[in-house]
Amino acid sequence: MRMTIKTKLAGTFTVILLMLAVMVYFAITSLAASNASLNQLVTKNAQQVLLAGDLKQAMLDADSLILLHVAARDAADMTAVETEIEAKRIFITETIQKIRNLSDAEALQLLDQAEALRAEILPLREEAIRLSRLNSKSRAKEISAKEIEPLREEMVKSFNVLDARLD
Repeated sequence: MRMTIKTKLAGTFTVILLMLAVMVYFAITSLAASNASLNQLVTKNAQQVLLAGDLKQAMLDADSLILLHVAARDAADMTAVETEIEAKRIFITETIQKIRNLSDAEALQLLDQAEALRAEILPLREEAIRLSRLNSKSRAKEISAKEIEPLREEMVKSFNVLDARLD
């Protein structure tokens, strides 16, 4: 059977269209998969950055609350500040766990460093609160300024590194 030029051109054009359709299908499925991966990556990193910022702010707030406790005039004010401090501690613990759930090994190591510093700060905060309750306000301020502050600054630095790592 003899094919005319018209038939040959139509057949070639059909084959080219089929190849193009197959390529478009693979391109679209690959793009959909990469889009899903990118969305997950962006969402996860954005969540981590927001949580790390919230955590850093909460830890700074906790130190400010210690100074408010020292400045409190009566037991009722002290109790109110202690309630706020406890709420911050709970928030900090929950936020650390959320960050842990989203983090990779390198971020976990940075988080462990910050938590180690927090573990050093917590007993000092407790001691400052205890001294404040006993009306030894000058000693409580001294603990806050000379012992807690350097550890807090080091902890903030480690959170800055964590923030930079997550960006």
